[in-house]
Amino acid sequence: MLMYMQPDSDQYGFIMNPGGPAKKSLLPGGGLNLSKKQLIIAGVGTAIVLAMLVTVVLSLLGGGPSNSDQLLGTVQRQSELIRISDIALKEAKGTQARNLAMTTKLSLHSDRASLVAALAGQGLKVGSKELEGSENPQTDQKLTEATQNNRFDEVYLEFIQSSLVDYQRTLNAVYRTTVSTRLKETLKVQYENASLIIGVDPEV
Repeated sequence: MLMYMQPDSDQYGFIMNPGGPAKKSLLPGGGLNLSKKQLIIAGVGTAIVLAMLVTVVLSLLGGGPSNSDQLLGTVQRQSELIRISDIALKEAKGTQARNLAMTTKLSLHSDRASLVAALAGQGLKVGSKELEGSENPQTDQKLTEATQNNRFDEVYLEFIQSSLVDYQRTLNAVYRTTVSTRLKETLKVQYENASLIIGVDPEV
């Protein structure tokens, strides 16, 4: 006599009930079950980081330095000190004033060329118009009066020494706000050069 065996319902349950227990995730925290709020925060954070990177890249690759006004002002100050030193080379009588005028002119002329080249590498070109826009008529008047009163050397030495100290401070301030590595290196060398001029004994 054949016996009919009732099939075990559990034996084929995995076919009949595909919605069985889910497999456990191997990732901590149950996988990538991020809420909408977490996704939004992550997206905003990524956008901010990308924006910052784009800003830095544009600044370094042709967008021009962010402190271009300060850098142009530094070049113009160099031009003005060179111009005044040229006047001193013509009008000064004593060795002290003439030596300081020559040292200042040669050093700043070289530094200006280096800074202009570094700025050009950052996409900022400095033309003759920018260089000539730094002349101060009040300084010319002061030196003219000094010549008439036979006090040119005294007035020039006082002016140039004070101006070099201010110039050195300007280099330090511009250095701190500059991002470009090449520009920072250029400004550092020029700061050191200014220190040497200030520390030179004109009597030697």
